[in-house]
This record gives sequence, structure tokens and C-alpha cells, in this order.
Amino acid sequence: MHSLKKWSAKVGLVVSAVTLVMGVAASTASATPVHVASPNYAGIVGSYFWDADGYTGELTINSVASNGAVSATLKQAGGANEYLNGSWSPNSGQLTINRPAASQTYWYALGGAPYNSHPTMFGGYYYQGNDTQHPYGTYLNSAPYVGGQVSRAAVRPNVASTITGQWAWNADGYGGLLNIISVASNGAVVATLTTNDTGVVENLTGSWDPQANKLLITRPIAGGPTQNYAYWYGNGNPFSTAMFGGYFLNSDNWVVTYGSSLG
Repeated sequence: MHSLKKWSAKVGLVVSAVTLVMGVAASTASATPVHVASPNYAGIVGSYFWDADGYTGELTINSVASNGAVSATLKQAGGANEYLNGSWSPNSGQLTINRPAASQTYWYALGGAPYNSHPTMFGGYYYQGNDTQHPYGTYLNSAPYVGGQVSRAAVRPNVASTITGQWAWNADGYGGLLNIISVASNGAVVATLTTNDTGVVENLTGSWDPQANKLLITRPIAGGPTQNYAYWYGNGNPFSTAMFGGYFLNSDNWVVTYGSSLG
């Protein structure tokens, strides 16, 4: 068992993906997340627990200029501060971070506060250099970073069955448990979702592409829009647990993204 921890082009990457980490909507239409207002520029400033392909640290957004330019720092256990830059779009809730020292580009979708009462989080993906065809999962969580990692043997999956099991689910700040029951040889996924607020077991379907590290999940909402999740797998660090980072979109709005993660 794993530990509990867009259909569109983004940052030059055309893939369908979503994150399972920090907030999923409830199973009723009335609880479906809706962006009621655009967050202001200062609203995302602060420190976040950072997970990227299983590597962890603390990412601090120091400032956001009126034109959306972002200044940030990244601190990993035992490492020096890395100075990052990026951009923030308050209307779409999308954050881009450039990490020059590692030649990495990160794309995140906002979830949680200020759209609802849940803790702020971001879910998304990153890619190395110009290799946009092989993204990896990443997320930001407003929970504090305590440093250190748990040692364990970990390998990137090359067989479909690797991702089966229970995952802590976060979507727009809503929590729950996603259980990937089976993955067929053609990548077809059968899963269930149990949200913390209702306890109702929902039946989900999706697909898994191990070569692209991409998991797609479709979540029908009774009386409301269908939610389409896109996740990227992350398990490159042999001293951490596996995770997914991504986002979801509602079928009645293919512009606004919401962060999600699985851990």
C-alpha cells in the first residue's frame, strides 16, 4: 500500500494529466469546486512543502509583481538555496517556475484557498531541459517541510501493476482515498474514490501510460460536470515514496484548472 501523502497544452507540453495531492471535490454537484474569485497577486506568497519526482524540500514564493513575475527560492535538505523565477496568472490559477540550476521547468495549477476553506496547494508536472515528452509529477503543499526522507527501495514503474493500490487523494484541497484496483495490459484503469466529506465509494475509470508517466482519471459527478484528471507519476528518488502530481478540469469549463495530487 502506498503511503497517504489538463486535457490541453501547457508550457509547450501537450498532454492530458492531473495531480492527486491536495484537494478533490465532493461527490455531489453542490460541492464541485468553483473558482469564485481570482486570487490576488500576494495571495500565493509563502512557503510550501515541495515534492518533485519524489525529491522533497521547501519552496518559498518570495514575491509576485503586478505583471505576474515570480521570485522564489528552493531549499532541499542539506543543500544551499536555489534562486528561481517564474510567472503567475491569477485568472487561470496557473503558476510556472523555472529552475535554472537543474534546467527544469515546472507547471502548477492552484487548488484550495482562496477558492475554498481548504489549505492552499498546487499540483502539476515538470520536465527536464527540452524533453517535454517525459514529464514527472510534482506538487506544492502548504504543510510545513520538516526535512529528511525515509529510505526505501524505489524504481520507476515499467509494468502497469506498479501503480495499483491505495493513494491519498487531494483535489483542490478536498481529501480522500483513491484505490487503483487494476490496470489492464492495454492501460485501462479501474479505480474507486472515497472522499473524506461523504464516505461514499465512487467508481472511476481511466488509463495509464507508463512510458509517459501519465495517468488519466474520469470522475462522473451526479447532477454536475464530469471531472477529468491528469496526473504524472514521480518515483525517481530511491529515498522517498511514490507520488503523482497533476490537475483536473470540469467538463463545463475547459480553461480553469485545479491542482490535485496522489501520495
